[in-house]
Formats: sequence, C-alpha cells, structure tokens
Amino acid sequence: MENNNNKVFLIASDFHDSMLALDKVLELSTQYNANKIILLGDIFGAHAYEMVEKLNTVSYKLTIVKGNNDGFADELPDKDFKVFDTTYENINGKIAYLCHGNKLSWFNTNELGAKIVMFGHFHVPMLKKENGVVLLCPGSMAQPRSAIGKTFALIKNGKIMILKEDGEVVEEMNFDEV
Repeated sequence: MENNNNKVFLIASDFHDSMLALDKVLELSTQYNANKIILLGDIFGAHAYEMVEKLNTVSYKLTIVKGNNDGFADELPDKDFKVFDTTYENINGKIAYLCHGNKLSWFNTNELGAKIVMFGHFHVPMLKKENGVVLLCPGSMAQPRSAIGKTFALIKNGKIMILKEDGEVVEEMNFDEV
C-alpha cells in the first residue's frame, strides 16, 4: 500500500442517486483539498450514467465500495474507476477496512490488522473506538437519519472528523489515538 502520510481523505456514503449529494461532495473535496475521496456505498440509482461522468473527473483519487443498493455498479459502462465489494486503504500509515454496513465483519477487520473500519449503510454518523479499532460511519449527504442532518467525514491535520455539510465539526478524534 502506498504511504499516505498527512494526506486529506474525504469520506461519504449513502447518496441513493442524489446528484445534489454527489455535487456537494465533489465541491467539498475541492474546498478541503482532498487527496482521496472514499465513497462507502449506496451511491448509484437512476442517474448512474450521469454520476459516472462526474466521478470519472476524480477517478484518480477515488475509492468506492458497493452498497446493498449498488448491485449493478460493476456493469456500468465507461467508468474509469473500480467499485469494490470491500477493500483496504492506507490512511496516513494505518490500515483501514472499507465496506458498506451490510458487509461489516470483525474477521475482515482483524485479518490485516485494520485499525480503522469505515462503513456506510446506517445514514447516522458514528466515530468511536471499540476494542482498539476506530469505527467511522460518515452518515449520509442525501438521506440522513439523525437530527444532526447531512454529514460526511474528513481526515485532515491529525484529526478524524464528522462534519455537517456546512463544515461544522460535530465529532472529532485525534488521529494519534488510532
């Protein structure tokens, strides 16, 4: 895995075909100078072809895992990116296991010594450490299921953060605690 020390990661999930959510995440990736965009599933729907066109513009810095509503994502034509069932990512020197919540597994977490588990599916933001592993769910930028509203996650400047779409930090953890 490539060394990503001090890179900026923007993490989002559960767009459920919302072009507005995708546009906002792409805007935020520019605003925060994200080196990497991680999308944790349930992205595509009826607007999949338009979404592919937009995502192709950032394919060089994109990692996507498939959600339970993305069953057809592998067959989408003309995409310059891969859609993984699950995958691992080097996050500033720490191994992260990436999945949609319907594929969450402690076995996969421990298999490669993952220190961070990133997942979507629940539409509720979460950032906590449990059994020595950081659990990170960015919430949803389209269909939030918490009073906090639309949220995403950011890893930047030694912090893991959950932010509202307007940039207000609602939870944070020092990356050194991972």
